[in-house]
Amino acid sequence: MKKITILLVFILSAINSTANQSYLIQAKNGRVNMFGSFSYRNEKANKLIILGSYVNLTMRSLKLNKKIDLSFYERPKDSIEFHFTKNERTIKIRIYAADIDFEKQLINIFQILNQSNGNKMELYQTKEIIKQVLQNKIYRPDIIKELDKEGNISYYVSNNKFYFYKKEGNNVLEIKSFDNIIDFFNAHNDKLFIVINDNEIIYVNHLSSLPIVKSILIDGVLIFNRPLKLYYLSDGVLVIDVIPFSIKDGKTYYYNTNSGKFLDKI
Repeated sequence: MKKITILLVFILSAINSTANQSYLIQAKNGRVNMFGSFSYRNEKANKLIILGSYVNLTMRSLKLNKKIDLSFYERPKDSIEFHFTKNERTIKIRIYAADIDFEKQLINIFQILNQSNGNKMELYQTKEIIKQVLQNKIYRPDIIKELDKEGNISYYVSNNKFYFYKKEGNNVLEIKSFDNIIDFFNAHNDKLFIVINDNEIIYVNHLSSLPIVKSILIDGVLIFNRPLKLYYLSDGVLVIDVIPFSIKDGKTYYYNTNSGKFLDKI
């Protein structure tokens, strides 16, 4: 399994998000230019950069000598658009989706690219190459200053999963893997909170050799495209703010990590 280092030429950010604004990033990896428009600042921006790395690797595997302008727009419904330049040297790809799924979007991209390139490769062959590419280990990019995290915990992506780890000197401790993440927050260097979808947080206490894992469900709140802001208090209480679309529909939850229960107030 290879470790892939992401080379980014530049990064452009950022607009603090409101209901009428977007958070923008722009980066480059090899022959792939990336542009992203997101509703809020979270790990979806880093996932686009990782997707761009996988696109670059897949192009090498398929020996496609093209340049790709890859744009991602966060939207509720999935769709994909292709635009070819006159000389077909640069291909513009626009992805509209709620989130980034590396395998699904790579298959969609390269099935169309193969057909446009006159390559009669079957779908199952494209899928097999993409599965091999996804075995590469790509570490979380650390070049977006607005997404800096405290502590020594991070993740890498491999086989379409997110593997969290903790660095202690020269030692690396594997913590837990997840199928998807939206954001994460590290508190007191032993408590890890990972937002895995629109209404679920995974709490991991990783001090012991066998991490303690709990699921925190936020019921009854429609929060598509709205992040959960997390704050950890010293007495074991996690404060969860649901970012509102308007002043009226914001809400704050209090979760006791010791008892595993929500509190009415603190």
